[in-house]
Amino acid sequence: MVGIIKGAEIGLNRDGNKNRLLLQVELIPEDVRTAELISQAGEDTYPGEGSRVLILNAGAFLAAIASTDDLEPETEAGEKEFYSTDSPITSKLARIKLNKNSEIIMNEGTDFAVAYTDLKTAFDKLKTDFNNFISVFNAHTHPYVDTPIGASVTSATATPGTSSTADMSGSKVEKVKLP
Repeated sequence: MVGIIKGAEIGLNRDGNKNRLLLQVELIPEDVRTAELISQAGEDTYPGEGSRVLILNAGAFLAAIASTDDLEPETEAGEKEFYSTDSPITSKLARIKLNKNSEIIMNEGTDFAVAYTDLKTAFDKLKTDFNNFISVFNAHTHPYVDTPIGASVTSATATPGTSSTADMSGSKVEKVKLP
């Protein structure tokens, strides 16, 4: 049978020894019953109010074994998307899509992820090398002959360079970790 989730809470399971998600499911109008959500191993889900759920009568209790939020499917053949929703359900929120091109796309992003620590190391080396070059450039002089007097003199660089103050620390995304 199929029901509509009207509420939920964490509570003891049918045996009274483990906390589980207990759904309040309306099977027919005005008939709300409690069903224990039995999700796939390795998955922790809390379907929002308004989700439809497949209920099995397991004898002494009702088991909810599958749910849908009735949001329009957006994946193509061979793809999978994980997402959170609001409650009651109106839209997808945080999203992770595994597409058919072997890409992991987060929140419909189009930019690329980088190994920040490796990039920062290379960036800091480039910045140091650049600043060392600027120091040498600014310190060098040009000898020339002062024509009217005939004396040899030197002059500093006419337009000195400026050291870099570039900082890429603001590009670090703390909530995304890559191998």
